[in-house]
Amino acid sequence: MSCFLSNVRRRRNIPCTHDAMKSRIFRNFYSRLFRAVILCVFASYGLASCDSPPADPVINFIGDSIIARWDVNQDFPSYCVYNYGIGGSGIELLESYAGRFAGQDIVVISGTNDNNFLKEGQREEYAEKYISTILTLTDRRIYLFSLLPREFETDRKDINKDIEAFNAIVSDTVKDMERIVYIDVFSDFIKNGKINDAYFCDGLHPNIIGYEILTQKLLKSL
Repeated sequence: MSCFLSNVRRRRNIPCTHDAMKSRIFRNFYSRLFRAVILCVFASYGLASCDSPPADPVINFIGDSIIARWDVNQDFPSYCVYNYGIGGSGIELLESYAGRFAGQDIVVISGTNDNNFLKEGQREEYAEKYISTILTLTDRRIYLFSLLPREFETDRKDINKDIEAFNAIVSDTVKDMERIVYIDVFSDFIKNGKINDAYFCDGLHPNIIGYEILTQKLLKSL
């Protein structure tokens, strides 16, 4: 012990006294404590930064009652989702939201109500307006679903032929548009020329199984 203290005294020129030793011990203790606190602060900050996930990506759903009835919060838990669906709506709803979703992705299912009342020769003109209106909603990615087949009690018999023709026009028009991801589900919901009743609750709106099909189709595209 005396040799150690003698060496310390020579190196640091500290008097070899009891008070001097106490002073040195306390200085070392508080110095190490300060460094430990600083390291803990930075370590905690780093862990918080790594462990805290980024804000969930935002997806806005807009369209008619098929959107309105879709429990998007349950089906897309990893996303921040907003549902702007309104039953019975058509292109007027889309027009009212022009520019509303700038900088955010959107999902669109709309047009079945309008198509039910289109007259012969109006389909191409409506499809053009339909696509141009959808493009005004956002400057980001647009996930556009095809229209689903339908057999509602008030529908005319040839409605699905018209819907299929409308889908073909839209699909062909948007195929080279980078911002639009077209998701065709018409064939998933029809069987032998008629709607697949296993996927509908009333001939118009999907049931739980039908919505699961829509969910999986969208998840594959996101």
